[in-house]
Amino acid sequence: MRSRRLPGLTTERLRLQDRLLPRLLTGYADVEATDPAALDSLRTRSRQVREHLGAAA
Repeated sequence: MRSRRLPGLTTERLRLQDRLLPRLLTGYADVEATDPAALDSLRTRSRQVREHLGAAA
C-alpha cells in the first residue's frame, strides 16, 4: 500500500525543490530579495514530504 504513494510523493518533492532551490540561490545572491517566511514555509513542507517519502519507501 505504501508503495502506491511513492509516485505522488516523489512528484510533490520535486515540485517543492523546483520552487525552493531558486529562492535559496536568490537569497545567497541578495538576502533582501528573499521572503524569509515564504522560504521557511517551503523548507518545512519540503522536509515533511521528504519524511513521508522515506516512510513510504
